[in-house]
Amino acid sequence: MRGGVTDTHPLIWFATGQTKKLGPAARSIFEDADRGDGSALVMIPTVVLHEISSLRIANKVILKKSFAEWVNSLERNGFLQVVDVGTEMVVRSDSFQLIADPFDRLIIGCAHLLEQPLITIDADIIKSSLVETIWD
Repeated sequence: MRGGVTDTHPLIWFATGQTKKLGPAARSIFEDADRGDGSALVMIPTVVLHEISSLRIANKVILKKSFAEWVNSLERNGFLQVVDVGTEMVVRSDSFQLIADPFDRLIIGCAHLLEQPLITIDADIIKSSLVETIWD
């Protein structure tokens, strides 16, 4: 099964129907995961959900349902899976000091711990080579 851990913006763009903003490889993984046929799995760190909540509160992201309903709908088919950020991810994120954004460090820590590529367009993350990335 192919897939990876998602960064915040790819999940926002997929979930709000802005799939043309996704790179072809990223879009393919999200579409396969959403189909629910077992060909792909997208893991969503809880810190990504927290960041989306913060963006929603600041009116930078509009969801068509309540945040709670939206989060519950993510795991509806089992191939979009929320992953709790735990102590080991926080500890790993401490070593990624090349990345200034604390959310990004935690997301990288999640991908690193789960030994999964990171679905991201973030140039700083890609350039750092701290984890394998997926986009184009």
